[in-house]
Amino acid sequence: MAAGRVGHGGTAFWRNWLTLLIDQLWHAVSTGEIAELETDLTIFQLDVVLTAANIALRLGETDAVSKVRRTVDGFLAPPR
Repeated sequence: MAAGRVGHGGTAFWRNWLTLLIDQLWHAVSTGEIAELETDLTIFQLDVVLTAANIALRLGETDAVSKVRRTVDGFLAPPR
């Protein structure tokens, strides 16, 4: 874990980000938009994909957003 005020601020921001993702997944599952899922694994996958997309976009990869959509669609299946 990062030390100091900046490190703690970054850690708090990241935890808040993960909490937002968890809340959104819970809402999507509870309203029937997506199937039940393994929350911890899915949050990890979303965080990794979105972090990679952020880097790719900053480096000029213009199709990063469409890759994110295809990737996320692959593990957020609709209910059966």
